[in-house]
Amino acid sequence: MSDTLLDFNSTFKPPEFQSGMAVRIYCPHMVTTWNDRLRAAFEEKRKSGRERFTARMLSDVSGVPYNSVTKYLKGNTSQPRGDRVRRLAEALDHTEQWIRYGDQPESFAVRLLGWVGAAESWHPLDSEDEYVEISLYDEDAIALEVRGMSMAPVYNPGDVIVCSRKYGHDISRAIGKDCVVQTTDGELLVKKLLRDSSSSKLFRLRSYNTSIEDREHVALEWAAPVSLVKRA
Repeated sequence: MSDTLLDFNSTFKPPEFQSGMAVRIYCPHMVTTWNDRLRAAFEEKRKSGRERFTARMLSDVSGVPYNSVTKYLKGNTSQPRGDRVRRLAEALDHTEQWIRYGDQPESFAVRLLGWVGAAESWHPLDSEDEYVEISLYDEDAIALEVRGMSMAPVYNPGDVIVCSRKYGHDISRAIGKDCVVQTTDGELLVKKLLRDSSSSKLFRLRSYNTSIEDREHVALEWAAPVSLVKRA
């Protein structure tokens, strides 16, 4: 899998294929491929409706070219480009997570040991029965590696940030969070996402460097709030 890197300007550089950014997890008990699950979802869709669902219809609904759809169903492509898996999954009434990874645990619980307060000290909880749920397989997950010191001490060189892309109206759910974003002008950035005063469809982007002014009135293709950081 090609690396995806953050440079010193808090911009990120995707590999040649966006799909190469997807989080891929090896599971020794997984005997099916994503193509197998795509075919299973396709057959399920064909049998569920009165009208016979075809590959051409899947192409029309998902917006994925027909020639690509037929290749995917035949298992001739190991990893599709961009957000095609997400679009195919939605057209087949399944989640991208299932098409990509199959039936795997979506989360696990970590014991909540204490809380952090003033003076950077932490204090144990009275109860030993409190847990925090950690999600493993967010929809449309991507991972980026940090290079340079522009985002320190929040993110340091060698850190890997994991996030999950949101589109359209769902972008507003990422407001107030650190996000990897792509603007409608094609810029690739890592910023804190804030509301814009002029329109609910535009956003304000805040840098980690306090000397840099906020960017206002920014239109986004998607935003991916950071959900997990793997420290170097």
